[in-house]
Amino acid sequence: MIKNIKILKFFSTVAVLAAFLVPTNFSQAATFIADEAILKVGNYTQNPNSNNWQTSISANAGDIISFLIYYHNDSRDTARQTRVRLNLPSDKFSKGSITGNVWASNANQLNGSAYVNLNSSQILSYIPGSVRWYPACHTNQTKSLPNSQNGSEIVSNSGLNLGDVGAGSIGCVVVRVQVGNENQDDPSGSAPSVTTNSAYNINEDSAYLSGNVNPNNSDTDFWFEYGTTRSLGTTVGFHSVGSGNSSINETFKLYGLSPGTTYYFRAVARNSYGTTYGNILSFTTQWENNENYYEDAPRVYTESATSIEEDSATLNGSVDPNGSYTEAWFEYGTTRSLRYTTDHRSIGSFDYSRDYSIRVYNLSPDTTYYFRAVARNSYGTDYGNILTFTTYSSDDKNYYSYNYSYGQPLIITQSASPVYQNSALLNGSVNPNNGATTAWFQWGTTTNLGNTTSAQPVGAGNNYVNYSAALTGLSPNATYYFRAVASNSRGTVYGAILSFTTQASSPVVVSQPINYQPAQPQVIYVSTPVKTTTTNFSSSLILLVSNSDKGVAKVDEEINYNVVYKNISQQKLSDAVLKVTIPIETDFLGANPSAVSVDGNNIIYKIGDLGIGEQGTLNIKVKVNNRAKTNDTLIFAALLEYLDQNENFHSDSHFLAVTVSAGVSLMANLLSAINV
Repeated sequence: MIKNIKILKFFSTVAVLAAFLVPTNFSQAATFIADEAILKVGNYTQNPNSNNWQTSISANAGDIISFLIYYHNDSRDTARQTRVRLNLPSDKFSKGSITGNVWASNANQLNGSAYVNLNSSQILSYIPGSVRWYPACHTNQTKSLPNSQNGSEIVSNSGLNLGDVGAGSIGCVVVRVQVGNENQDDPSGSAPSVTTNSAYNINEDSAYLSGNVNPNNSDTDFWFEYGTTRSLGTTVGFHSVGSGNSSINETFKLYGLSPGTTYYFRAVARNSYGTTYGNILSFTTQWENNENYYEDAPRVYTESATSIEEDSATLNGSVDPNGSYTEAWFEYGTTRSLRYTTDHRSIGSFDYSRDYSIRVYNLSPDTTYYFRAVARNSYGTDYGNILTFTTYSSDDKNYYSYNYSYGQPLIITQSASPVYQNSALLNGSVNPNNGATTAWFQWGTTTNLGNTTSAQPVGAGNNYVNYSAALTGLSPNATYYFRAVASNSRGTVYGAILSFTTQASSPVVVSQPINYQPAQPQVIYVSTPVKTTTTNFSSSLILLVSNSDKGVAKVDEEINYNVVYKNISQQKLSDAVLKVTIPIETDFLGANPSAVSVDGNNIIYKIGDLGIGEQGTLNIKVKVNNRAKTNDTLIFAALLEYLDQNENFHSDSHFLAVTVSAGVSLMANLLSAINV
């Protein structure tokens, strides 16, 4: 990037000199150009201190969104009184394009847009004091705003006045906004109050983080951010703290720290009224020869739910108080964010593990719930793994009681294949064991794993079926660990932990783009089609294929990805849903048909019924973002779920790979240095 900046400075100098060589009686208007998009957007709450600038994002109530306006005076004249503006909607909205403008007194207005997808009808509010100006788009060249402006001018009709911009010059302006929602006019609630407390029980490889939070009458999530610099970067301890109106002390124990190292951290909380950040504090871990001993927080484990009915279930766990008075409870909900908390139970202060159970009521029939055990004593709070169970519908209850017996699923982790420098395909095999089952993978850079893929329904059959999930955004030449996981109402089971190592990266030559020959996208087939059903079929009932208009793409280039499906059976299929996962190295731009729902990098299209011979196509347009590197492989995953005429569940999948070429845009290189 340094080489690029030098080249840019050279051409900027040439442009300025050329301007002075123009005869004085010759007048030419300045011109702003869009090297790429002039407006980029990033979700600061979800990707703090990253350079993940995109043209489309999703956000939740309370999130902070950053917008970046890019300008480039491509003429030989100075752009007089250059202005930039961000046009925020005046009313609540759920999804749509936000526009930005660049113009000058002697230059026409240039417009750009970025797509924002909100989880409900909300408003965007400018955050005072959030404007940052980067002449030359370089983080070492921030500049105070001219003419005593405070930054709020950027969302006004007149725009933010940057003064004169020289011939050939570029620059970037960043502004942040807060996502609000319908509740923000409700006086009964407000953004949470958060205080970061000092860390304690600091050892050579662990420490307890502490903070206080008041939900202020609104359902609130709480977590900590920490790292070895004030940029932080790592999020831990995410959980719900309810909707009360009193201060709650929260703690979290960090493991795997380095001895003699200074760490920075802060407490964070979010509800529908906004996100609040505590002050950044620090602590230094002890050196290895320090033998101080501290009592420990409780150890808690989540165990399978039992006595599951249509509207109730018993949650089970075990806890070791470690010799200190401890209370325990469960968190549960219909998503992995959880949302509900049971009553707290007094456990005691013994130093051995003991089971505990709490029954929950008022559940919805035929619904999957997530839950985990939680325990707390004066030394901290510990969280068990998140497990799942599914409540019965009336039909389910009769079916299992009188027709079939069923048990926990059976699971096998299979080798990852193929494996690239930034992506890999995880493979597993699961037998639902006659119970309605979902399956997923856990993965990470250590055997502690820590990450999960999206859960896939795999039916209620009694035979092994294969399933796969694509990982993207991996580091080259790095070892990753993973295992297959499956769950039904009888419990959750885990396959063996396997590992794979990504390919080493190749040198990136930005100034000399490689001229690739046209290539066809690589189609990845799983070992057998992913098909789950209570009846064995000799072949799939669906033809599912995907293709793209490019086999090789570069950063900031658009890709048209198409999924074609056809009912090749002699029966009507129903409740068909097409789920497409795009690589995190791409930004979603739109789909045709447009009736899709977007959740991060997952696009869901509800097809409905498919008659005999009926077929369709889903076209998805994406743009390769600056997470992608030369020789990365972008894996697109398509999963089609449906029911046959006997209401047996099926799913078929197809994967497509596109290679990233060298030769990224100047703008992409410059923006890689500016944080969201």
